[in-house]
Amino acid sequence: MRLAIGFGMVLALSGCFAIDTYYAEGVSIATRDRDIAICERQAMQDYPVLRDIRRTPRVFHPGRQVCDSNGNCVLEPGYWTGGETYTVDLNRNPRARAVVGCMGGRGYTLLSLPVCNLDGPVAASTVMPALTSETCVVNRQGIGALVLNPS
Repeated sequence: MRLAIGFGMVLALSGCFAIDTYYAEGVSIATRDRDIAICERQAMQDYPVLRDIRRTPRVFHPGRQVCDSNGNCVLEPGYWTGGETYTVDLNRNPRARAVVGCMGGRGYTLLSLPVCNLDGPVAASTVMPALTSETCVVNRQGIGALVLNPS
């Protein structure tokens, strides 16, 4: 736990971008990705998409009288704004919490790790390495983060 807090402090001070990822030392990336898929599928079954249609608040803007320098006045009519419809998924947050709980039950911790600077050599592995002060992640577009330790 102390290590995770230390990473959070390093990120806050460094100002670099970070990626949230599930981490368990020694677990293969393939196993982690499979576990994420299992937990997401279970969470979707337990908390399916529940759409609710909502509207933005309506606001009335009253009319006003506008006069020119000759004293000729016209009354601009009032008008309404807002009332647009939008959709929310009422189960989005419970579903996300279910995934975190499921992954925690499988031994993973959700960590926020800095994005790797790929200017130097990197020790890549199919297994998640031990955390160090240099541990970083590479975002694999749409398929999860790869946890690395620069060499």
